[in-house]
Amino acid sequence: ELMGTSSSVVEMRQACLAGCGTLLSHPHALVRVAAIQCLQQLQLFAPSFIALPRLVPVLCDSLDSPHLLLRRAAAACFRQLTQRQAAEVLSCANCYGKGVM
Repeated sequence: ELMGTSSSVVEMRQACLAGCGTLLSHPHALVRVAAIQCLQQLQLFAPSFIALPRLVPVLCDSLDSPHLLLRRAAAACFRQLTQRQAAEVLSCANCYGKGVM
């Protein structure tokens, strides 16, 4: 259903992505965990609508977090992403890594 093109589905998908973006900017780690889990579900059911160049840096930063739950959520999301799009994830991670160094 999330892959649909009807206006209600498009609006719902955009609302989910906007909500996840807002949650990712929250300072509390558990809120960011919920956002990553939501994005992971969206990736599962509507993979073409998740922008890997924007998601991968967030996950990389989350892996460096002092919060275990945030690191676990990022690792689980990476695991799922790499099962379907390993080359794209690697490319995004390499680009992010070059920008950081």
